Formats: sequence, structure tokens, C-alpha cells
Amino acid sequence: MSCRTWRWTRKSLLGCIGLTLLVAPLCASAMYKCQTRDGAVSYTREAIASARCTRQNDTAVAGADAKARALPRRAGDDKSGAVRVRVYTFIHRGVRQYVSRRPVGISARVDVLELYYIKGCYLCMAPKDFKVASLRLDTQSYRREIEAASGHYGVDRALVRAVIHAESAFRPNAISRAGAQGLMQLMPATAERFAVDDPFDARQNIRGGVRYLAWLLKRFNGNQVLALAGYNAGEASVVEYNGVPPYAETQSYVTRVQSLTERYRNHR
Repeated sequence: MSCRTWRWTRKSLLGCIGLTLLVAPLCASAMYKCQTRDGAVSYTREAIASARCTRQNDTAVAGADAKARALPRRAGDDKSGAVRVRVYTFIHRGVRQYVSRRPVGISARVDVLELYYIKGCYLCMAPKDFKVASLRLDTQSYRREIEAASGHYGVDRALVRAVIHAESAFRPNAISRAGAQGLMQLMPATAERFAVDDPFDARQNIRGGVRYLAWLLKRFNGNQVLALAGYNAGEASVVEYNGVPPYAETQSYVTRVQSLTERYRNHR
């Protein structure tokens, strides 16, 4: 698969896949989720007579009529609530298909996507009594990419690393229920706005995320609190409330990321 095709595949997955693991549907035509007796799940525009099918409201995902052999959909999970999911993709009759089990009996090339499904940002999912001081810092992952983007856009490296830690826990293939993508959990519109072609490419994602942080810091006159609030809730919400929005998640996010930033800054 060429690099260009690979990027299209991942964008198509984000734009159209409605697998159970991606709770929030992102497209607008009705589809069916069909499960065969062996437990294989596929998505199709028409119900499969031999399978148990349920209509998926406002979900557009290409299904597969190829026979599939049993293979666990979830490749693993961890205590943070993230679930590592393996998705199989191939072209069938000119249409890219996504299924949760490796298809057999087809001649098309099958590619595997390893994604991490998370309900929300990593620190957003932590309990109320969670202590940022208990987090193990990661000062090495994506060091070159972080330094390059931070230097180019003039954003504190400690802040960037804290945001990545808070958003995805350094998982480049993370995707949230809301559709946020990659290391810095960029929403599709934000990724497009800041020229990120492949949100799962670490360099592009970090560069786009840091560029967004730089924009927010400039927009709010260097106020890191408001910039973080904007990163979590959107700059429009910060403007509307003339400060940190009264959302529990956003208020907790700002406090935790600030604390985490200080930890990374003091670790140097």
C-alpha cells in the first residue's frame, strides 16, 4: 500500500467507520451491523440474511460479505481504560471495507490498523481524587518531534509534553469517542485547519498540535490557563464565558495539565 493510499485509508476509517469501538458515528447514511454465528462483525448497507443485523443510525461503514475466521477484536487493554483494537481493511468490489476479524477466502490484500480507542483524553478519564504527582513522566518519547515543533512555534516543550501526556498518554494511534486523533488528540476540523494530512503520523500531529497551542496562546495574550481551556473546550467557549468555561472536565483538565507541565519543566 502506498503512503498516499495509507493516509486515505486512515482518513476513511476516521470519517466513515462506525465499528462498535468508535461509539460516535461520523457519517450520515444508515448502515447495518451484522454478526454471524461465529461472532464475526461486519458493517454493510444491506442486512445479511444469514446474520443477526441491527440498523446503525447515521453510520456509514462499508461491510464485507467475505467469510471471516474467529479472531479477538480487542488485542489488549490497560488500566487507563484505553482499548487496543485491531481493524482489518481491504478493497472489495472497488470499495474499501473495514472488519473486526481477519477475512479469509478473498484475493485482495488485507492491511491491519492498530488503534487505541479511548473514551476521552487520558487525564480527563482519571478519577476525581487522581494525583498528577503519581504519574510517571515520559521525557524521551518523540523528543526530536517535540523539540522541532516547540522551537519552530515558540511553545514551551514542557507544556507540549504535558498536553501529549494528558491527551493520549503518548499513544500515536489513539482515537477517542468524539473522533479526536493521534498524540495530541486533534479533531478532524482542527487537523485540517492546521495542515495535518495524517493525524496518526507523530511528526505531523505534534506539529499541528503545537501550532494550535501557539495560536491559542497568541489569541489569549500568552495566558496559559485560557489556552489550555481552549484546547480542551474550544476557543469559542473561552470567549463566550470570558474565561475558563464552567465545565467540570475543562476545569480539571486545566489544573492537571498545569501541574503536569510544572513537573516536566522541573525534570529538566
